[in-house]
Amino acid sequence: MYFRKVTVPISALPAVQEELELVDAEVHRLALGSSELGMDTAVAQLLATGGKRMRSVLLLLTHRAFGGVPDGTEITAAAAVEMVHAGSLAHDDLMDAATERRGVRTVNADYGTSMAVMVGDRLLARAGQAALSVSPRVASELIQSLVELIEGQVMEMTDAYDLGRTEERARRSISLKTGTLFRSGCVIGALAAGVTEDEELELARRFGDRFGAAFQILDDLLDLVSTTELLGKPVGNDLRQGTYTVPLLRALRRPELSWIRDVLAADGRYLTDGQVDKVLAALKQGTFVDETLAYVRSLAASASAVLGEPTAAGRDWSVLRELPLDYITWAESLISR
Repeated sequence: MYFRKVTVPISALPAVQEELELVDAEVHRLALGSSELGMDTAVAQLLATGGKRMRSVLLLLTHRAFGGVPDGTEITAAAAVEMVHAGSLAHDDLMDAATERRGVRTVNADYGTSMAVMVGDRLLARAGQAALSVSPRVASELIQSLVELIEGQVMEMTDAYDLGRTEERARRSISLKTGTLFRSGCVIGALAAGVTEDEELELARRFGDRFGAAFQILDDLLDLVSTTELLGKPVGNDLRQGTYTVPLLRALRRPELSWIRDVLAADGRYLTDGQVDKVLAALKQGTFVDETLAYVRSLAASASAVLGEPTAAGRDWSVLRELPLDYITWAESLISR
């Protein structure tokens, strides 16, 4: 059996390592088992790509913070969230015509378009079944996230290569594509812990939403100012695919970088490697990186502020509250100066 490497890049979270390995095993138990051998082979290849597992980490830590008792339901719930994410990646790779993810060949590259669609669909379907086995409310939360994720993908497709895209619209896309699984991960973690109060569920939702925004904007920045070696995947992909992200839109407002808009207006759909390299090199100069990082840190701090102090119910938010800035600090090591 193939197991993804468990990667928790936050030094403060060794306590969830064992639980993440259980989530891995549950993902494979649920995702594999097709009567068609080729399907299992393709699914295993997708699962071998690894990842940071931040959605599982959030769910498990939220479950703990809300006083959840480990009983296996939190593991199944985390596996369901991971399968939605993995299924969406299979579809993303297909739409982007990607051939590699974190050093592993993509399903579409090795098995073709039809198999990539089916692999993604299988993971999404099995995620729904797993969520329903936890509770109808957990299933409803996860399915709503899938609806939002699809809406975000359509928005991104609609806005491709559009230099008129506003930062507000780019942030909305983030909320739908990334924020939704961060939000639902936190809410599902609370639900699995037995939380029923709307006020506490909304608190979990707001924390996940704000952390998701910080996470994705930093990820978009890394696509512009990291390296393939550090990131484990090609950089500059958003530029090539016409996905004009929040960091790039903010860069285009800077007078010293305004020439990038002219390049994108003239050759956006057909950028050469040389043009991409020139843009990426320019973004590493001056104060753009540091100012964008400061913006990301402010978003992370706003996520932590949602939790405030321990509640009257005695909730211990300490690990969750530290997580956003802890993650940002780690991820900054992936920036190439």
